[in-house]
Amino acid sequence: KHLKEKPIPPSSFSPMISEDLEQTCLRLLEKDPVNRFASANHLLQYLNNENSKPCRRSLIGRTRELHQIREKLAGLTSQKGGVILLESEHGLGKSQLLHATGNILDNLEIFWSLGKNYGSEQPTYSGFQTLLEDIKTSSNQSSINSNSSQNDQWTLFSQVQENLQSYLPMAILMDNLELADKGTIALLEFLIFSTIEDELPIFFLLSYNTNAGNPIPEIDLLLKSESVRRIVLKPLTQEAVEEWLLCQAKNDEMIPLLAK
Repeated sequence: KHLKEKPIPPSSFSPMISEDLEQTCLRLLEKDPVNRFASANHLLQYLNNENSKPCRRSLIGRTRELHQIREKLAGLTSQKGGVILLESEHGLGKSQLLHATGNILDNLEIFWSLGKNYGSEQPTYSGFQTLLEDIKTSSNQSSINSNSSQNDQWTLFSQVQENLQSYLPMAILMDNLELADKGTIALLEFLIFSTIEDELPIFFLLSYNTNAGNPIPEIDLLLKSESVRRIVLKPLTQEAVEEWLLCQAKNDEMIPLLAK
């Protein structure tokens, strides 16, 4: 009944209910989630509550994705790790989701490191530059050499893994994985699979541009792993665009039309 029958308009019970309030209630009860409000903030802005604070949200339309990320972060407090791969074409908010996750981790007082990649020709292990510098500083391990030769690669990997023990639980965020150098990909692959095997409380959040061109075999291997949770970002819905417009301007009848 709830799934198929349309709800009775509130004004049928009380003629004192305004048309605006009735339309708001009916929209909240829409069968298809796409036709509802995109978030609580969207509803608040739509109602244009005079007592509400100005909209300061920098990330709009990604409530569901953030919820999935929060679920994995909750596992860190229970000493459980996880891997999430954000996939989409360029410009759909993957980097913003990484920064929003960093803010959540700050609130949880969990150590995290963000790595950025700019191209396969970047210096080796550039995606882990910040993390490697943190390790060197905190542990005075000048012996950790990111310029090591191929023969010393496994020595470096083992040193990194050993030093990460003092940061647990922790999170490793990696942006633009498709642009990573081979060293970064190899170290990431090692840390992910060793984390899964040893059940370490390390959370990985990775972003990957799906229209980057030729696929990288090592990344394809990660994609096929059952331990990696893939979240495919799609363009913002009409409701999310409406929320954004409401954050920029006062509520008026033209905003839903502009959003559409």
